[in-house]
Amino acid sequence: MSKSMRKYINTLDEGQWEPVFKSEGSESTMSSHRTTHEISDYKEPFTLIIQRTPKSGQQQLDLNQEGDEIQTNGYTYRVIATSIDRMSDSEIINWYGARAEKSENKIKELMLDFGGAHMPCGQFQANALYFSICTLSYNLFVMLRNHLPDEFRKSRSKAVRLRIYSMAAKLIKHSRSYKLKLQEFNRDLLSQIIYKIKRYQFYPVLE
Repeated sequence: MSKSMRKYINTLDEGQWEPVFKSEGSESTMSSHRTTHEISDYKEPFTLIIQRTPKSGQQQLDLNQEGDEIQTNGYTYRVIATSIDRMSDSEIINWYGARAEKSENKIKELMLDFGGAHMPCGQFQANALYFSICTLSYNLFVMLRNHLPDEFRKSRSKAVRLRIYSMAAKLIKHSRSYKLKLQEFNRDLLSQIIYKIKRYQFYPVLE
């Protein structure tokens, strides 16, 4: 976010912000402000939607911080640049959020969490095979995540590894049988996961 935009945000008063409504019509905790911005190489100015979201317990921070968002006065601010004028602020924010969730965030997961950002060599076919393996790994993870409890529905692979794969437990032998000893809340979580996996139905592939 540019320094001029940070400075502009700092000049806005409370009456210049409008409530943002969710796609189903209910009012969200966000608010927005619409303005225009000009770049010397562009013939016409384009629309900027400034979005702010309250941060509970947030301290006032310096507007000179780096990054694509800023935090100050208890809010996180983001800016959407768009050429769409026929939609309201709420419609643009909801459309942008849905787009990010359905495509851009998934690509980000594939790139950062499953090694898809860097190819191993300079051979096209080898890189294509490598990227196919990355994609297959991501799809298998998504299939697993869809059968985890709802708290993991939007979790990244790192969070799932730390919460499930790195779960502390102890294998003990008792009366000629082995038992896995773990904390009660971890036992309940594993019980939910096993229950959901057992309910999964595998369908035959149609040729």
